[in-house]
Amino acid sequence: MKNKILLLLLTALAIASCSGDPDTLNSEISNSGLLILKKVETFYPSAEAYSNPDDVDPARKKVQYFENGEIVADTVYDKTGALYQTTVRTASGTTKTETVTTMVGGTPSVVAYTYTYDAAGRITEYQTDLGAQSYKKVMAYNTDGTIVITSYDSNSGNLGSYGAYSVNPAGRIANFDSDTEHLALIYQDSKPIQYTKDYTGEETTDTLNFTYYSTAVPVNRVKTITQVNNIILISGYLYYAAYNAHEYLESHQGAAYYADTFNNNGYLTVSRVEQSNGDNHEMYYYYNE
Repeated sequence: MKNKILLLLLTALAIASCSGDPDTLNSEISNSGLLILKKVETFYPSAEAYSNPDDVDPARKKVQYFENGEIVADTVYDKTGALYQTTVRTASGTTKTETVTTMVGGTPSVVAYTYTYDAAGRITEYQTDLGAQSYKKVMAYNTDGTIVITSYDSNSGNLGSYGAYSVNPAGRIANFDSDTEHLALIYQDSKPIQYTKDYTGEETTDTLNFTYYSTAVPVNRVKTITQVNNIILISGYLYYAAYNAHEYLESHQGAAYYADTFNNNGYLTVSRVEQSNGDNHEMYYYYNE
């Protein structure tokens, strides 16, 4: 359940993040003919499975509405149309919260996420509150370009540093090192083209390659370096940089494949995602056309 909720939140984070101040950005968009994202519908595992009453597999639909690039309504329904999950977002200064309520056997289960940022917009603390127990990651940004992560939980206290990220000359997170592994991304401009994972004391290296569509992400949908770094630090997955590049990801070798459809302006309209873990979904995007 925790992993499913995290996936939904990271999907929301990836969709919502875009560069620029919202008011300035909307003014520029209205003058340039660029499109503003208004709604995203995500079907798990597919729209067909959700609408087919004879399909016995569980299926859900997530509906998100946007204003000024931010999610203002976020609801998940089960196959019968009954409410399955809601996410309520609040913001105060440099702190944002997400309260996720999921119906489990008719009983609500609540998980709260708190994100704290510095004046530069960098994530500095991420906390998950499960009610009986909470977990927290604290990010320390060093002058040498490393970002050290210290973890805590409410039962054990300080669990110590579990590793450090480092950035490339462009400021993009490109490496992660811990006592047990070294992870690395090779970039071509803004997009990672290869991910490697080496295990301490072993000679084997896991390698994943990324391919992209030739369609560029429209300028008002491009994420800043800081936003992409935040996604990596929150999720703990280095390769999430490939999901948020300046071109649309087509495949994450052996892990995920994207069958995407674009409109004439290069905006994503449909994305069908097949993943090796079976967590497939379809996403439909609606703009102010």
